[in-house]
Amino acid sequence: MGLNLEVVSFHYWLEERVERPFQKEFLNRLEAHIGQKIDFSRFNQVDVDTESPRVGSYKAYRIFRHCLRFITFGDYDDQLEEDDRLEKEALLHFRQHLTPKSSDIPYVAHVLETNDADTLFLPVIFAEPFELYDGDYEIDVGSVPAILVVLKTFSEAIFFDLYGKFEDEQPYHKWNPLSTAKNVARVIFRFFKDNENCCISFS
Repeated sequence: MGLNLEVVSFHYWLEERVERPFQKEFLNRLEAHIGQKIDFSRFNQVDVDTESPRVGSYKAYRIFRHCLRFITFGDYDDQLEEDDRLEKEALLHFRQHLTPKSSDIPYVAHVLETNDADTLFLPVIFAEPFELYDGDYEIDVGSVPAILVVLKTFSEAIFFDLYGKFEDEQPYHKWNPLSTAKNVARVIFRFFKDNENCCISFS
C-alpha cells in the first residue's frame, strides 16, 4: 500500500470515474473552472513503457504536505488528532529546523487541497484545484504545471536539490521528517517533469 504515480489517458480516466450521462456536464464544469476551452483529446496518449513510481506510504506523503503547510501557513498542531504520533513528531522537528509561515508558494492548494489517494492532474495551468463532490464519489483535478511550480518553490525555500541524491531518512537510527518530505518531493517532481505534457493520476 502507498501512493503511486501513473500516466493515464484522460478518456479512460473519465470513463472510469464519471458516469456517462454526467460526463458532458462534468467537462463543462471543469472547463468553466479552468477558464478556457480544453481539447481533452490531446491528453489521451500514454507511453506503455512509462513506469509508475511509488512515492511512498500515504503517511510519508502526509509528512511532505505537513512540511509544506508549516512553511506556508504556519503551525498546524490544532489540526492533528490525539493518535497522530508521527505527525506530532514531525511537527516538533519542523519547529526546530524551519521557520513557520516563511514562504509564499504559488498554487500550493494543488497539493494541500487535493485528495492524497485519487486525484487527476491535467497538463494545463489553473489557479485552484477543481473539486466535485457528488453523491457517492469525490473528484479532484489539479494542474501538472502548478505542481511543478509548488515543488520548485518548496525546494528553494528549504534549500535542497530536486535532482539531488535521495537522503537517508533514518540517520543514526533516528527518523528525520525533513528528509522524508524532501524525498517525496523529489519523486513527484521528477515524474511530473518527465511527463509534463500528460495526465498524471495519484493512485
